[in-house]
Amino acid sequence: MNFFWLKKEQKNSDVTDKQARAKLLFENTPVKKAIFIVAIPGLATSLMLGLAAFLNQIFILNFVPDTIFLLNTTTHGASQSGILYDYLPSGYVHLNREQFDLIYNAYNIITPISDRINELNTNQVSSIAVNANVPFTIFSNSIVFLIPVGTSVYYTKCVSKGLERTGKDLWSTAFYATIICSILATLIMYITLWSGLVEQIASKTKFESSSLYMIDRNTELLSKFNEWGISNYKPSQIIQQYYNSARDISISWAKLYIYIYCGGTIIQGMYLLLSYLIRAEGKNVYVMFWAIVANIFDVILNVLLIRVAKMGILGAAISTILAWSVNLIAYVIYVYKNNKSQTTWLSIHHLINFKFRYKFLGPVGLLGFSGFIRSVGVAVGSLVITLLLTKLPYSNGASNVYLWAKASPIITLFFLALFGIADGARSLLSYAYTKRDVNRVKQVYWYALMISFGYALIVYSIVAILAPHFLYLLRVEPEVMDKACIYLRINMLRLAFYSFATGAMLLFQGTNNIKNSIIATSMEGFLTFFIVMGISVGFGFLLSNYGVDDFNSALVISIGYASNSLIAGLINFTISTIYLKKKIPNIDKIKLSWSRKIEHKFFAEAELYEKQYLQSTQH
Repeated sequence: MNFFWLKKEQKNSDVTDKQARAKLLFENTPVKKAIFIVAIPGLATSLMLGLAAFLNQIFILNFVPDTIFLLNTTTHGASQSGILYDYLPSGYVHLNREQFDLIYNAYNIITPISDRINELNTNQVSSIAVNANVPFTIFSNSIVFLIPVGTSVYYTKCVSKGLERTGKDLWSTAFYATIICSILATLIMYITLWSGLVEQIASKTKFESSSLYMIDRNTELLSKFNEWGISNYKPSQIIQQYYNSARDISISWAKLYIYIYCGGTIIQGMYLLLSYLIRAEGKNVYVMFWAIVANIFDVILNVLLIRVAKMGILGAAISTILAWSVNLIAYVIYVYKNNKSQTTWLSIHHLINFKFRYKFLGPVGLLGFSGFIRSVGVAVGSLVITLLLTKLPYSNGASNVYLWAKASPIITLFFLALFGIADGARSLLSYAYTKRDVNRVKQVYWYALMISFGYALIVYSIVAILAPHFLYLLRVEPEVMDKACIYLRINMLRLAFYSFATGAMLLFQGTNNIKNSIIATSMEGFLTFFIVMGISVGFGFLLSNYGVDDFNSALVISIGYASNSLIAGLINFTISTIYLKKKIPNIDKIKLSWSRKIEHKFFAEAELYEKQYLQSTQH
């Protein structure tokens, strides 16, 4: 039976099966075909999310420096006013770009290359602001996974068992639970913001005391100071104050972005829930299509708001939320249209007339917790790496954070797609597992792993070869391009190494193994992370004590992060393959685990409820 003839055949049926498409795809379509129908759109959808974040940062880093200036200057024959003066202490000396660059050049020329500071401009300010946003935005993204991930697994099982009423109540309960989680996520982010975490993350430029001492005795500079009528400040005081004020701008921009971005979490939560449930009904291509459309819309808005309207980082935040809104509207239209044609269980009407099944929240939330931990681990990793590069004595502070910040969006762009492969294939595996089709479960697992390996290998090769071109898009300064390429190539190894873990996330979530799901998703971000990174920090101290320069000593942090992904990936691969070969074939013969007891209880009650509901409608 051809998958794409389904719609025609449905029209010819006397009785419409609302989940006919899902059943045909998940049950009757060969795995080697079905896996591409679900996994590739899942990969593409997640890649679109990463691409949106990547393009946002490209537009911020390329358009903001051309539209917003730190110091008074002249570009293309037009005078431009600087914004840094608003962040200087009251009555502090105001230097224009040409005047300040004399101090900057005098400092860098006498400073060893490895200890030189980056140029003071909105490119650096934007980079630090964007990097300070990352832990907040990732955590905000992660908390909205608490409900959708688990809901999609149980919804798929309801489809496979034909439990329509339970599936509808599950959708409605998850809808309101997602709203609550999204509001909580926003409040948590705001409280964290008010606690001063951004100030801790935003890196501070480190100066060489000997170089500061020497520029205060630079006769050429002192002569210029006399010409400018500056007698109350030394060159060393001015350069440090200007960089500190630039950091204050980064903090201000980061906070503004977080306020707007996290304020839209409820929109993100709703569109994610709908996207997971629509994919659980076998409509993966629909989700992928609108992810692409929303991304194009996001690009257009970025150009208009950042470049034309000169809204800076605020424009990027607004465009992101509006792009989410496009997705949400498209998915609501899906619900409306398919509900009219009786080809979905999702119903806007059922959001009002339904029984809130609070007992659903336990099983759904526990399984969704693994998706939450998966994303939180990435946020924790980003936060810890940033803090280490900012605080460690053998790190150049802002210089190393600048390099890390330039590599991060490229890694995020491609790394999220690995999660998309697991997300896309999960319904296929879950359906097969519920039907106890062991052979089909194994096929889905191995095909998904092959797609992950192939994707990771191709992407890493492309990025490693074209690293300078990717970094050029992020406006990396030419003098640090070689160092940035090293950072990018090392950190991109995480993608290749972590592809080993895709199968574990897919298998344990798809089979509703809550304990192993949590272990698998917390492996890289928590279980192995602090051990491996602790060893890496110690090794960095060792190198520094033996006279290795700060750049290479701090590079150990990135090497450790990549090594952690390899260790976590291999452990997850080993655990999941053993479970697949030993446990899955005998799943109904072994003692019930606590997570399977939860699942059995859920569906025993669901089947009873379904019978009672059918009996009540017949009388």
